[in-house]
Amino acid sequence: MKTIQTKYLALHLLFWTIYLVVQALVYMNFYEFETIKIVAETGAEIIERSGFPDTFWTSLWVQGLELPGKLLAVYLHLWVMIEGFLFRRRFALYLFGLILILLLANVVQAVVMQFLPVPAFMKMPHQAQVLSLTRSLQYIFTCLAVVGFTGALVVLQRYYAEYNRRQEVEKQHIATELQLLKAQIHPHFFFNTLNSLYGLAMEKSEQTPGMILRLSELMNFVLYEAKAKDVPLLREIEIIEDYIALEKVRYGERVQVAVYKTGMIEVWRIPPLLLLPFVENAFKHGVSPEAAQAWLNISISAEAGHLKCVVENSRVGERPSNGNAGLGLENVRRRLELLFPNRHRLSILAEPDSFMVVLELNV
Repeated sequence: MKTIQTKYLALHLLFWTIYLVVQALVYMNFYEFETIKIVAETGAEIIERSGFPDTFWTSLWVQGLELPGKLLAVYLHLWVMIEGFLFRRRFALYLFGLILILLLANVVQAVVMQFLPVPAFMKMPHQAQVLSLTRSLQYIFTCLAVVGFTGALVVLQRYYAEYNRRQEVEKQHIATELQLLKAQIHPHFFFNTLNSLYGLAMEKSEQTPGMILRLSELMNFVLYEAKAKDVPLLREIEIIEDYIALEKVRYGERVQVAVYKTGMIEVWRIPPLLLLPFVENAFKHGVSPEAAQAWLNISISAEAGHLKCVVENSRVGERPSNGNAGLGLENVRRRLELLFPNRHRLSILAEPDSFMVVLELNV
């Protein structure tokens, strides 16, 4: 805390130092004046014109004399008006208070200029200390400038801090929602797969042990590897092919599956379990034990900055819903909105005899 206070004080001292120097440089030309001297021996008049650095030191002194009123105005504005009225949207009271602060600062300035003497070494014309309406208005406007500048800095700082806070809250919200969405995939995925395993077990198929081994590999991916932010696209495709192999064991020759992979498959990384729900959905709604023949085509093409996945399957009509219909697709749709805002396109085309899902990602 002490370090923060020291840093805060140092920044303020640095600001006011720079402010005084800049103001002195800007206004030093106003303090050029001529002095007439008479040479005693000859009686001749000599005109001496003040210049740098005398004008700079004179201007710096005047800026210092004007500083107490500005300090009062600035910190009353920052600590009282902005915090108490502007941020609370009390704009009428804020404007009224700002006017009072500027008038008070002008009174303080008048007192300082009236009673603080000018050092003997300071070459300053008498009119520099003369109080008048013109000088009061000039002081109020210069005071308003520094009050407005410092106030704008504080407002921008507050806005930036609030923006960062909102962004952090949004990131945490998105991360939490993504975890929940991913958690929904796990039971949904295993429910469908265990249904397939149950069917083989009922048939006492010799392929059941191999299917259990593949299921173990899928479980390892879903429970452990899928915790990562992203996985290689090639790994996601391997899991899809394992899932297809499990389903083909169940349906045999009644389903024809083709998988096409083109482009930069090896270099792409995607969020885990992003494409698998499309394949799950295709098997769930495009293949049935009653169907004599079904087909499923999967095409994945990856280029620099663009990924396209097309999953098309035959349609066997409406199947009874168990309450989870569409969960996979809706899950993926929401994840895409969170992970790739304005950088994806998901199209679903339903025909009488086919169903197609097209996903395009731009990164």
